Amino acid sequence: FKRQTSPITVTLMFEALCPFCQRFISNHLGNLYDQFRGKIDIELVPWGNSRLLPNGQISCNHGQSECDANRLMSCA
Repeated sequence: FKRQTSPITVTLMFEALCPFCQRFISNHLGNLYDQFRGKIDIELVPWGNSRLLPNGQISCNHGQSECDANRLMSCA
């Protein structure tokens, strides 16, 4: 078998104001990236638990301020 040389994409769907997501990103994601540097690409998607409502608006688990923070993070 031929070894795959292109990096594997790891997608992390998270919520901007979720304390558990913040803790994981702060305490573990950097170590994971350092350990597998060159073997993984990390894609961050800041809309983890959001829902699209029938009226077209987005509802976030931690309120409107989280929706605003998710929107800002997705642009950054």
